[in-house]
Amino acid sequence: MGFTNHNLTEHLLALEPTDFVQGPTPVADDMPPLWVFGRNIYTSELRVEVSLGPIHHPYAGIAYSVSERPMTYPLRQLAPKRKP
Repeated sequence: MGFTNHNLTEHLLALEPTDFVQGPTPVADDMPPLWVFGRNIYTSELRVEVSLGPIHHPYAGIAYSVSERPMTYPLRQLAPKRKP
């Protein structure tokens, strides 16, 4: 994909609410729901899937891949436009 683990960590930590794509999406009865975020990195749109564990077993599962198709960001339509 053209970036290092350090670059990827920086991009993951920089995710904002406007990067939200969908969720919570149920995965299975015994699994926590899945949240999807997206981020443009270089010339690729990165799909980031996050799953948070229950309160008594806190963990985070993160998977990422280059999106196979363009994603829709519902919160970007609601966000105020930034001034240049």
